[in-house]
Amino acid sequence: MAIVQVGLLMVHIQRQAKRGRVVKKNCDSTARDPSERIVIMPHFQIQTNLPRSKIPQDFVYKSVPILAKILDKPVELCVVSVVPDLIMSFAGTTEPFAISSLLSIGHLGVEENKKHSKALSELVEKELGIPANRMYIQFQDEKKANVGYQGTTFETIWK
Repeated sequence: MAIVQVGLLMVHIQRQAKRGRVVKKNCDSTARDPSERIVIMPHFQIQTNLPRSKIPQDFVYKSVPILAKILDKPVELCVVSVVPDLIMSFAGTTEPFAISSLLSIGHLGVEENKKHSKALSELVEKELGIPANRMYIQFQDEKKANVGYQGTTFETIWK
């Protein structure tokens, strides 16, 4: 199974955390106040029965800025991955479809997810040709303590 993935590691966030700082929402200064902290590490994963040859080479690169925009997070922290070539069926057919998930620390909720679903469905339909009625999106709002990075968790990094 091939995995196409893009996203930059959050080295600068770790460095800022070691200095007792975190990136603010506007990403141009730092803050100790938790209400001003930007929560990070969104990951949009698409599992599909499309063959890898039908996934445009630049799909993940085009997707990362869109993910960053809808979640109001820095591009440098966003990850998009595609798992193609899966043997699976939806609604009794093997026509192209996708099962996807959006994992984020924050920026998810009842109203937000409606907007995210619309934007991500449009992206997948435009770029991969998978209609919105052939894709599920599971939203997962993770707690900082449940996401590990650099041998610890974001709960520890952002204390």
